[in-house]
Amino acid sequence: MPRCETPSLPLRERELPEGLRGRSAHTQCGLTLVELLIVLLIVSMTAGIVMFAVPRQPNDLLSVSQQFERDVIAARDQAVAEAALYGIEPMPGGYVVYRLVPEGWLAVEQRSLPRGLAFAIEGGDMFDMPEHRDEIGFGLPPKEEEATASLMPDILFAADGTATPFTATFGTGRLQSRVMVGPFGELKEDTR
Repeated sequence: MPRCETPSLPLRERELPEGLRGRSAHTQCGLTLVELLIVLLIVSMTAGIVMFAVPRQPNDLLSVSQQFERDVIAARDQAVAEAALYGIEPMPGGYVVYRLVPEGWLAVEQRSLPRGLAFAIEGGDMFDMPEHRDEIGFGLPPKEEEATASLMPDILFAADGTATPFTATFGTGRLQSRVMVGPFGELKEDTR
């Protein structure tokens, strides 16, 4: 604990009654109430900033996964309802939902993911249906649209209800959420 000292008073202040003397006449140790309140204000503001800057991992992961499921269902349903080709393409920090128009792929919706949330898409191999492989186009476009194939999204939803089977994985550290979509655009449960 620091040692508090009473400074020597100038001759003029010693002659004044104690109530009229300046602050220098009192011992100068510790903090005043105003100084203490300022320190508390700074600490609480810093804590508030940190709380809003750090993502709430389980809630963010769940909400992002559910939003992706809604986008998959919407793209699948729109493809069937409009007899059009829809696609989803991952991008750094999110994904884009596309619709094929005569001019090429038109971005319909773009989603950003929270910082620190990993996102990966793996396609096709876990829904092996060899008996239907020749019959089902798995969302591939007809031959006349092959000119846009270089710009084609990774995941496709066709007008006949077929889709590119894939698994989307969202994760933050050890927490992971998977969205699995089968060849007919149906969502599948992750059993792992």
